[in-house]
Amino acid sequence: MPTAPQSIPTVIISNDSEGTIDYLQKAGPQQDDLVYRRELHGDRTCFWKQDHKLVLTSRPIPHLAYLHHTVGYTSIQHLSPQKPSLFLSLDILREPQLIQGIVEFAGANRTITLIPYANTRQFFQLVATLQAQYGLTVLLPESPQPEQLWLRNYINTKSGFRTLVSQWLREPSLPPCPPGMIAPSLETAAEMAHWFVQNNQACIVKIDDGADGKGQERFDRHLQQNLNFSPSTILKTLRNNPFFQTNSSAATPIIVEQWIQTDLIKSPSIELFIPPLGQGEPQITYVGNQLFLEFGRCAGILIAKELLAEPWYPAFAQAGLAIAHNLQKMGYVGHFDVDAVVDEQDNLFLLEGNPRRTSTTSIHEFAQFHFGADYLDQLVLLSDDEMDSGGINNFEQLQTVMGDLLYLPQQNPHHPPKGVVVTIASLLEHHQFGCLTIAPSTQDALSLHHQLQERLK
Repeated sequence: MPTAPQSIPTVIISNDSEGTIDYLQKAGPQQDDLVYRRELHGDRTCFWKQDHKLVLTSRPIPHLAYLHHTVGYTSIQHLSPQKPSLFLSLDILREPQLIQGIVEFAGANRTITLIPYANTRQFFQLVATLQAQYGLTVLLPESPQPEQLWLRNYINTKSGFRTLVSQWLREPSLPPCPPGMIAPSLETAAEMAHWFVQNNQACIVKIDDGADGKGQERFDRHLQQNLNFSPSTILKTLRNNPFFQTNSSAATPIIVEQWIQTDLIKSPSIELFIPPLGQGEPQITYVGNQLFLEFGRCAGILIAKELLAEPWYPAFAQAGLAIAHNLQKMGYVGHFDVDAVVDEQDNLFLLEGNPRRTSTTSIHEFAQFHFGADYLDQLVLLSDDEMDSGGINNFEQLQTVMGDLLYLPQQNPHHPPKGVVVTIASLLEHHQFGCLTIAPSTQDALSLHHQLQERLK
């Protein structure tokens, strides 16, 4: 992956809500809470890139001293707006202390590398202002040209992903999307879902730009035996979901696809970095898999070398690289993540693409920073972004309770790395927090994760 020289200061813009604004504005009464929680997840951007960086998030980071003194990020600087809005890029332009902080961080050479969570119209407005009004040279190694922003927005939709992937992955050996259709209206979506149920197939209905598992409704005759699966009943269910309600006169595509049945839930993802065309080949950065425990509860996302030996991995890697090469030809630049699901016969189905850094990018780059590019030869990583804190709502108390389970970089070099790093402390006001478990094996990681859960009860 091409990187800016280490001497050039790195500035990180954690514009999370800005990148998902269309989806968030469909949340109805849930909108404010969803926006706020997404902003609290900005803590994890402290783990991006190398140590020396300026991180701008919408909210203050409560465990910055811990990152400085315990985790080894001694040179992080941080700024956040006094009056945050949905658009962090515009907040920076509006509040003089923020943009002045970026200018001062650029130093005498007046050059920065700028890394966003999401490439947006507002972000490019910030870039243009830094260049034109403040005379900064702004390097954008993870951003396309502004005129290619449409591609980022299109591939970010489920219909766009389905359309392009079906054109690019025509070989029988490559994984498809689940059988499904794109509905032009909610009424048609209800009729399509009824067709699936009538043919004894469970299905899922999704809004086109959904995220975080929101904006979905599953219809399964075996699980919902008391439900009358007529088109009108399905339509009523969809209309009761605020994400399917819209005040726009423009028709918004709705995805109706077969629900992939599996007893042992396998939900892998693969991330790639796509440099500008002519500046290198797309590369796989990592592969992860959601780990589910009893009753379908997610224990987090696992990154481990063992995933490379899974029967579904070769086709997934081939498909991911094919998608990345085609996106590169169209002008896409930056991180790109593909989410998938594996059925009981180990058949892989591609679900959606995420044209940005994801929650797992931060733990991958943490491991690279602390353990080197070959970290998979030494350890596994298990990331849980929303762990129950057991009623604890401040970081100092959490640190005390976690005690000897906390990871310390100064551990005995003759022993494999092991411990838990707090990645998201801002969520403690909701009695949750994000953490990364580091261990020599998956079993050790799950055991340590369980120990922490028991200690917090």
